[in-house]
Amino acid sequence: MCNNLNTKSEVRNPKQIQMTKIPMTKTITDPIGNIAIIALICFKILFHLLVSTV
Repeated sequence: MCNNLNTKSEVRNPKQIQMTKIPMTKTITDPIGNIAIIALICFKILFHLLVSTV
């Protein structure tokens, strides 16, 4: 199991390096980036609502 996880992480590393090289404008246009931003905004709104109710 450990060997399999290590090989998968090694395969993912090059992809992560490529993502960091992509400019911010491209990451914002990506649907995954938009979903992440929307999720963060929704989480912040829900967190503020929970704090206000308490």
